[in-house]
Parts: sequence; C-alpha cells; structure tokens
Amino acid sequence: MTTPGTWLSYGRAQAGLSLREVRDVVGVSHVFIRELERDEKRPSREVLGKLCRVYKLDRATVFGMYRDAEIERARKRWAP
Repeated sequence: MTTPGTWLSYGRAQAGLSLREVRDVVGVSHVFIRELERDEKRPSREVLGKLCRVYKLDRATVFGMYRDAEIERARKRWAP
C-alpha cells in the first residue's frame, strides 16, 4: 500500500524540486517536509493543500490517503 508520505515524495521528485526549494514555496522547514515524506508527521490541511498545488497532485486523493492511514492506525490500535 502506498503511504501518503510516499505519494508526497513521488510528487516532489516528479516536480524536480529539492526539499529546500519546496520549503521556500510552502513556508515550512525542509526537515518537516522530510518527516512528512517518511510518514513521521502529519501536515495541516493548509500545508497539505500547498504541497498538492506545488506538486500538482489531486488534493482529494492525498487527503483520502491520510484519512485511510488514520483509519488503519485506529484499527490496529483497537484490534483484539
């Protein structure tokens, strides 16, 4: 299963942008962007929207991936 972070990393690679270039456009640290790509952090809706615009990714798809990841984490947490 493709994770949201993997999708963001792919989007950045397809856009041909470095972490620092994205930092300058989106307004968050390059470290935070790297953490998003590793699925270590979750972006705000505002930041995710900016990333989708910069990477030309479909917002609904990426937002849905985060929603699905949350549901899966909840299932694992509450599974017997």
